[in-house]
Amino acid sequence: MDNNFVLRPHGTKPYHTGIAVPIFSLRTERDFGVGQFSDLKILAEFMHRSGMDVIQLLPVNDTTIFMNWKDSSPYRAVSVFALHPIYLNLSPFLSELSASAQKKFAAEQAELNALTQVDYEKTLALKWKYVELLYQKIGLKTFDTAEFADFYQSRKTWLEPYAAFCVLRDKFGTADSTNWGKYAAFSSEIFAEMMADPKLATKINLQIFVQYLLHLELKDAVEFCHTLGIAVKGDISVGVDGKSADVWANPDIFNRDMQAGAPPDVFSTTGQNWEFPTYNWAKNGRGPLRLVDSANESHGGVF
Repeated sequence: MDNNFVLRPHGTKPYHTGIAVPIFSLRTERDFGVGQFSDLKILAEFMHRSGMDVIQLLPVNDTTIFMNWKDSSPYRAVSVFALHPIYLNLSPFLSELSASAQKKFAAEQAELNALTQVDYEKTLALKWKYVELLYQKIGLKTFDTAEFADFYQSRKTWLEPYAAFCVLRDKFGTADSTNWGKYAAFSSEIFAEMMADPKLATKINLQIFVQYLLHLELKDAVEFCHTLGIAVKGDISVGVDGKSADVWANPDIFNRDMQAGAPPDVFSTTGQNWEFPTYNWAKNGRGPLRLVDSANESHGGVF
């Protein structure tokens, strides 16, 4: 992401106006049942015409824990870095698919877009179906580019455990790694073993491929917003889920015997338990964790 963007005040005082919105609500007739990263461009054009200059998003992290509609909440992250696959716009890649696949895509797109509410489970399942077809067509060619190599090398510390986590979650049908036998704890040896299995390696590479496409689409959308003088602010959840890729790969920086929540208030007289493990600040050794990856792109703060 361009770190040189600066939001200038309209006058002598730093006064700004904007919109807070979840990506999934930015639905257009060009979408596939749900708002996508590319829709930020349409919103930015509207805001520019209206004199607004700040977009604040709800979290855009992957939240696939339960593997059903419960994952539609944007505040239960499986990774502080990984983007949610449901926000991927597949339309630019349709020419890579067969004529029959394109026809089927158009029919399913019309069906999903006609719904008054997002069908989370069906939309995500269909997107994965077409992503797999796309990976078969251009996956290896994409991996052979210098741009992908830069992306992968600068993010492999979180990308590899995240991709392995997703594959094991799907393999065992649960995000609870205590049920994964020898895979209960992540290690570089475990990752190497999985990559030595052709079937598992293909599935890991598919997850990495999707994250790369999501990265490109979000980067393109945010940079377009910047050309119009519009800042994009991200939101993050208080923590990650206890059954997340981050906890699986870095158990030492979490207190897994504690859970974060909120005290009693007007919204809940008994308080709230969010079931997020608290951070082990002493083990982390640097004070509060800084949720920024190696390319200085966090999914909270200002993009």
